[in-house]
Amino acid sequence: MSQSLVLVSPVKLQNSLETHIVSNNLLSSILLMVANIPSLSSLKLDIELTLHICKLLESMMLKIKVKIDKKRLVLDVLSTVFTLTTDEQAILGKQIDFLFDNNQIVVVMTWKKRVESAFKGVWRVINLF
Repeated sequence: MSQSLVLVSPVKLQNSLETHIVSNNLLSSILLMVANIPSLSSLKLDIELTLHICKLLESMMLKIKVKIDKKRLVLDVLSTVFTLTTDEQAILGKQIDFLFDNNQIVVVMTWKKRVESAFKGVWRVINLF
């Protein structure tokens, strides 16, 4: 039985409530993906795991219009998976800053998205003439 992460409501959610629901849905989705990594306990402060979670979040944020503190969400994922001290949270926060400052956190595009974006560029050029 699969769980649905979508909240069905006749009233449109707004502001902080919408942000809260979207953040929790993202957190749950990323936790499900990260749980499949073997020997996860040995990767507690591994920068590759942090980068992987950041990339997952970036790819999931493509169609979400809500403003979310991504750094806080990544730290929430890691603190849910591991029991983190305040020093370890500070180290992970610096890892995220380092990855962001060095342009390592990029959206991983699928082949379909690359083809669609390439055709959009060609179509724009054709329409100019």
